[in-house]
Formats: sequence, structure tokens, C-alpha cells
Amino acid sequence: MLDSFQVERIVRSGMGYKDIPKIDYGNEITESFELNHKKNKLVVKEILEGFDKATNNDFILCVEFWNLMNQIKITNSNDGKEVIIHIEKDRISNITSPESITRCRRVLNNSGIGLPTRELVRERRFTRAKALKKYFGRKR
Repeated sequence: MLDSFQVERIVRSGMGYKDIPKIDYGNEITESFELNHKKNKLVVKEILEGFDKATNNDFILCVEFWNLMNQIKITNSNDGKEVIIHIEKDRISNITSPESITRCRRVLNNSGIGLPTRELVRERRFTRAKALKKYFGRKR
């Protein structure tokens, strides 16, 4: 049985994929990603600067992002105890991914923008970032 490092080496080297033609997307997709990232980053920055709870909670950040971008509708239940998030079925595949939103937050946080206000959250994110750098920085 192969260990994860061996599998990773095989995938990265392309072994077993010689007969599959590579797709050349050109610059069109790269430019689209860059444009979306810049736009998303501006929206995330606006949310982080104007809504303290979003600096400590990525779920709140995502919901506020989707709401600002008109990708969802938010209503309260009749008794006011619940928040209801409405997503149109045909638009669900067009909603910005949470990973894209949190990636923008991380980029902004690295620039000192929108840092968490709670110390516990700050410490947890710092510890995770350190662990990820250590893991992905290892020799393969």
C-alpha cells in the first residue's frame, strides 16, 4: 500500500496521466480569478471594517458577504428567535464559496486589516497558520 507521500509524488509527477491531454485555458480563467478575488477582497474588507462580529466568526463573514452581494436573502422567524437564510435553487451554484471569502479575509489579516477582536480567535488562527506552514513547508 502506498503512503500519502508516495501518492503525492505520483500525482505531482503525472505518472499515469500521459494519455490524457492537458487543457490549455489560457489567460481567460486566470484573469477571471484575479478579477473576482479583487472584487471579493473589497467586499470582505468593507464587512470586516464595519461589522466586528465578522472579524471573529467566518460563518458570519460569509453570510454578510452573501447578503451584501445579493446571493441570499435573510429573514427572521415569526417569533424572532431564528434567522432564516433563503437561497434560490437555481442560483446556488453561483454563490461565492466560503473558501474564497475566507481566503480574502486571510490576505487582509496578513496586511493587518480586520484582525479578530477576541484574543482566543487570534491565538487559534495563529496556531493553525503556523501548523499549516510547517506541514506544507516540509520537504517532499
